[in-house]
Amino acid sequence: MTGTKILTSIVVVLVAITIGVAIFIMESPSQQRQRKLDLRRIDDLNNITRHIETYWQRHKSLPTNLVMLSSEPGSGNTFTDPVTATPYEYEPTGRTKYKLCATFGTDSSNEESQPYYGLGIWGHKNGYQCFDQVLNCEKSGRCG
Repeated sequence: MTGTKILTSIVVVLVAITIGVAIFIMESPSQQRQRKLDLRRIDDLNNITRHIETYWQRHKSLPTNLVMLSSEPGSGNTFTDPVTATPYEYEPTGRTKYKLCATFGTDSSNEESQPYYGLGIWGHKNGYQCFDQVLNCEKSGRCG
């Protein structure tokens, strides 16, 4: 074998290994879609949290349900799952505390670089997950 043939063989093997590793590491289109949907769910939960904070500022109480919250000015339509169109679950658990629940398609435990995940606020497993929330005024001691 000549030097050129050996070099060509090495390059072909390295390219094949690189392609194999890339295919192994990459997510399937279905997994990518599930991750995007979960990010949408997290955005929705963030929006609901902001609307609950605004509702508290206006009424000095938590809404009893998401229907009540959706009737508020500027609430938008972020209260349903993007796939099933079922409402996210919301339950007041105290004067300034509540629970938000959603069903996720992925496990975020290995997604430290993703928005929200690294904060630990919306980290989730695959499936049904609830998050206990506290109003910002309670955290600062100014709920009155």
